[in-house]
Amino acid sequence: MKPALPYTLKSERKRLYTLYKTTRSRLLLDSKIQNKQYSSTSEKEVLIATITDDYELYTVFHPLISKNEAIEGELQVLNWIKKNEESLFSHNIQFW
Repeated sequence: MKPALPYTLKSERKRLYTLYKTTRSRLLLDSKIQNKQYSSTSEKEVLIATITDDYELYTVFHPLISKNEAIEGELQVLNWIKKNEESLFSHNIQFW
């Protein structure tokens, strides 16, 4: 059996987007905490979300991955972003 791509159906994408919005709302409820991390595990995915003063990062993994593996995966994504930051993001853009 060939593995299928995730979130190909509109309903799946909508569910994932709702999951992101709900997660972000939960993390932002308590504005006193500066660095926030949240994890959620369901039969469909493992979500790890991190919000700091500098960035928000939401990562989604296969549901059979452990929470520790998901956190490690998120750190790998964050390190890749930091390494490639200059080519990924526009800094010092002049506005008129």
